[in-house]
Amino acid sequence: AMLGEDAACFYLQQPNYYGNMEDAAAVGEIVHAAGAKYVMGVNPIACAVMAAPGECGADVAVGEGQPLGLDLSFGGPYLGFMAATKAMFRKLPGRIVGQTHDVEGNVGYVLTLTAREQHIRREKASSNICSNQALCAFAAGVYMTAMGEEGMRQAVAQCKGHCLCQQFIASSSGRDVRVWVIGDRVAGAVLRYSETSFRSNFSQGGQVAPFELSPHAAQLAVRSARLLGVAFSGIDLLFGEDGHFIVNEINGNAGFRTLSQLGRPNPIPAELFAYIRDSLLH
Repeated sequence: AMLGEDAACFYLQQPNYYGNMEDAAAVGEIVHAAGAKYVMGVNPIACAVMAAPGECGADVAVGEGQPLGLDLSFGGPYLGFMAATKAMFRKLPGRIVGQTHDVEGNVGYVLTLTAREQHIRREKASSNICSNQALCAFAAGVYMTAMGEEGMRQAVAQCKGHCLCQQFIASSSGRDVRVWVIGDRVAGAVLRYSETSFRSNFSQGGQVAPFELSPHAAQLAVRSARLLGVAFSGIDLLFGEDGHFIVNEINGNAGFRTLSQLGRPNPIPAELFAYIRDSLLH
């Protein structure tokens, strides 16, 4: 009903916020019937097993390229990707990569339609984006080449086999524990809770309270951080039905302003500074 004559486009995230798969093809038919463009945001790993945006009638596909072999690296740098139908090629910002063959018949990739770029013809440029994501794009290309079609599908299977979040939300009752780990020790922990939503994130309106972490939970958090390979991280633990904690999320770029809501000094900044100083000195 909202797709009136004034609708320019419709955006669909696949999978959606809750991890569910939408009927993207049916949505595409509705959008095009209204005369609007259809934009899909997709997870590149999930694309290995789900119907491609083009198969669902999407005019434009966009997404985050970090899952394609890029380290979390405390929040970046990453790359975004954007693809479009042939009719919209020349309206794309940034640089377009096309597939070709070299003189020996091997598949290769080159920048194409570069006449529209600022470094070729400024007067015809459709992009003023000058940040260099070439290294990230190259790394993503190497990752996909090394993985191949079967490897990408196996990556999806691994994700599916270890998704425990939904299974334990009911027992966690809109509450979890955020643990900050610096090096090989726990630097702080709080209980996060919400009385109106299953999401207890502070940024989503959740409340915080002091929490005494058990030795087992502290060890679980430290081991989780070690698996990620970062010096500073935020580990989110859910309450399991058997009384044990379940690792819900490992954040390599974890904020710590939540601790400031407890009405007492926040120890994280000083401890993090000391850890960095000692690491540099030794």
